[in-house]
Amino acid sequence: MSKQFVRSAKNAFKGYSSAQVLVRDATSNDMRSTNIGLMQEIAARTYDSVEFFEIMEMLDKRLNDKGKYWKHIVKSLTVLDYLVRFGSENCVLWCKENLYIIKTLKEFRYQDENGIDQGQIIRVKAKDLSDLLADDERLRDERRLNQSRNYNANNNNSRNRYNRSRGNSRARRDYNNSNDYNSSNDYNDYNDYNDSNDYNSGNNSRGGGGGEGTDDDLRKAIEESKKNCTRR
Repeated sequence: MSKQFVRSAKNAFKGYSSAQVLVRDATSNDMRSTNIGLMQEIAARTYDSVEFFEIMEMLDKRLNDKGKYWKHIVKSLTVLDYLVRFGSENCVLWCKENLYIIKTLKEFRYQDENGIDQGQIIRVKAKDLSDLLADDERLRDERRLNQSRNYNANNNNSRNRYNRSRGNSRARRDYNNSNDYNSSNDYNDYNDYNDSNDYNSGNNSRGGGGGEGTDDDLRKAIEESKKNCTRR
C-alpha cells in the first residue's frame, strides 16, 4: 500500500480541508523536494482568512512533529519561509508571534539509523528564517521585491494571454478573409466557368448554325442545277 494512498485515506478520514491537504502534500514524509507549485497555491490561499488559519494550524503540527519525522519539519520550514516572502502579511505576523517554535528548532537534533545527523539542515533553515524575521527592513524589501516580481509575472501572463487571444482572433480573421477571398474567387471562377461554357455553347450553336447555312447553300445549288437541266 503506497504512502500516497495512506495519506489520501487519512485526509478523508480526518476531514482535512483542501488547504490542509495541500500543506500535508507539500510536507510529506518522503525524499521528494517540496513542490514549488504547491507552495505557490498555499501562499495564494493565505489571503483567505479561513484557509489561512487552516494552513498555519497544519504547519504548527508539522513543526512540532517527532524526530523520526524530520522530513515533515524540514519541509514545513521550507513552506513557512516561502509564505513569509510570498504569502499574506498574516503569515509574517503569525511567525513573529510563534517565533519561539522556530528558534527552538535551531537546536534540533536527530540521528537516523545510520548515525547521520539529519537535524543539521533543520538547524540551518530555522536560523535563516529567524534571522529574516528579526530584520524588518530586509523582510519588507524582500516582500516588496517579490510582490513586484509577481505583479510583473502576472502582467506578462495577462499580456501573453491577450496576445494569444489577439493572435487567435487575427488568425480567425485572416482565415475568414481568406475564405471570403476564396469564396469571391470561387464565385468569379464559377461565373467565368459558366461564361466560358456559354461561350462554348454559343460557339457550338454558331457552329450548328454554320452547318445549317451550308445545307441551305447546297440545297440551292441542287435546285439551280435542276433548273439548268430542265432548260436543256
